Amino acid sequence: MDDIVILIEKLMVEYSNDLKRTAYVMLGDEQLSEDVTQETFISFYRNHHKFRGDSSHKTFLYRILLNHIKMHWRKRIPQAFDALDESIDMHVFEDLLVNVLDLQHALRQLKDTYREVITLHYFNEYSVDEIATILDLSSSNVKMRLKRGRAVLKKHLIGGIHS
Repeated sequence: MDDIVILIEKLMVEYSNDLKRTAYVMLGDEQLSEDVTQETFISFYRNHHKFRGDSSHKTFLYRILLNHIKMHWRKRIPQAFDALDESIDMHVFEDLLVNVLDLQHALRQLKDTYREVITLHYFNEYSVDEIATILDLSSSNVKMRLKRGRAVLKKHLIGGIHS
């Protein structure tokens, strides 16, 4: 029992920020991202006996995280925004916010299969091979999803600019 607690503490220190960032990019909500990250570690604790060692702990954690994110997508939780700090130049902030919201909206329009690989590759800087391991796919399948995902994302972003 103590060994698993020590392992989870080590994994939390090592991966919680990356997991939280991935969750934030995919969900667009900081509090929800923290909740999903915590749920991931709780699930790891409850299911660590199912870890067969076929992959790294990191990969196992990402699989759990992505499953929790998918559950939240299915619930279609609305995005909430906190009050803004008055010291921020509102014109600059509004422009930045529009760009971020356009990107988040476009990401949410993608199929899960594309959104996962785009997020892991561009926001977490994982290689194609690492993504293949996390998602249990071939590298060529990840490359194909990245290519198609980028094309669809570009279409959504360009379409959003002209509409």
